[in-house]
Amino acid sequence: MLKPITKHISLLCLLSSSVPQLACAEFTLNFQPQNTGVIVPQIVRGDNKIITGQTPYLVAGLNDLPELVTDPDTGLIYYHLIVGSEADGFIQETYIQAGYDPGIYQGGTSSAVGGAGDASGGNGRDPLGSDLLFTANAQATPKRVLVRQIVSDGEIHMEYLKDRYDRKALISQSISTSKINTDFSIDMRNSSYDDANTVGAIENVLSLSGTAQGAFDMANDVQDSTVTGGRYTYTDGPDYGGARGSYDYIDGHYDHNNQNWEVYFDINQDNPWAYDENKPTQ
Repeated sequence: MLKPITKHISLLCLLSSSVPQLACAEFTLNFQPQNTGVIVPQIVRGDNKIITGQTPYLVAGLNDLPELVTDPDTGLIYYHLIVGSEADGFIQETYIQAGYDPGIYQGGTSSAVGGAGDASGGNGRDPLGSDLLFTANAQATPKRVLVRQIVSDGEIHMEYLKDRYDRKALISQSISTSKINTDFSIDMRNSSYDDANTVGAIENVLSLSGTAQGAFDMANDVQDSTVTGGRYTYTDGPDYGGARGSYDYIDGHYDHNNQNWEVYFDINQDNPWAYDENKPTQ
């Protein structure tokens, strides 16, 4: 089970930064440090106590800071984060464009780490809370982030890949056992966040063996299909760089502000928590 890291990471699949320019080049998502960063299975608390045996993640420099890298084509600075390991069945890598203040992921309260650093303790105090002023969960624009995440147990393999700033993601899943093999993917990288008309490219193949033999290939066997995957937009919000925007799908609005982030926390795991008063109990 993944042990949540609460000091610097906050639901990164929807995070990014708020510098107004978009970079032209993309980094390579290969789960490797870029500079002098190292991947360690420990965290350092605010009181400098080291807690070992944690989910590995990338750190650089003093005080458990993320690795900073520079896009050579634009000169823009990015935070580089890696969480987990492929050997453990979960790993995530993220590049987040740095904010106008180099000390934070973004500018202002609607940033990748919310109000961290202010008197409230910000994201570090209540990372899964509902007060977006402090947590900023899901508040940043997806146009300023790269993400690759893999979840695998040897039979089921799932990958989320967003390798271009101005394009949507590729989502894929495969199952490989002695009785069933499936390959599913939807590649939405053929559209930008301003395009609600382009449908993602879908592959959906299944084969059964043993007593329940059979096969299905969506490319040839589908009789009646309406694909809506990829048909959504992100509209920039009022905060710096377009943060605090909105998502609209072809069949309706998605309220990403109304989510219960605490369901992602496993209370049965021995997870360190910076401020115990906000630690979920059920």
